[in-house]
Amino acid sequence: VIGSGRTDASVHAHKQTANFKCSKLLDLRRLRASLNGLLPCDIRILECEQVPLDFHARYSATSKCYHYQLSLSPVQIPFLRLYSWHIREG
Repeated sequence: VIGSGRTDASVHAHKQTANFKCSKLLDLRRLRASLNGLLPCDIRILECEQVPLDFHARYSATSKCYHYQLSLSPVQIPFLRLYSWHIREG
């Protein structure tokens, strides 16, 4: 399995891509369901698709997008604490 890249510590990845080569023809809907049945609930396979043999999850990427979430409220919002950087007043 080849992943599209790693993330830094405390960074949350969204829509990561991975690929692998297989000599058998797979039912992609069944593959997705099977993988999601094995993975922890905070990791999900959203799509499975057949790609050209020369596709590489890391080197074939055409772009990456980074989003930085800042919490500017006086008090950190509990539901955002794992996904934002709280900027305290003053």
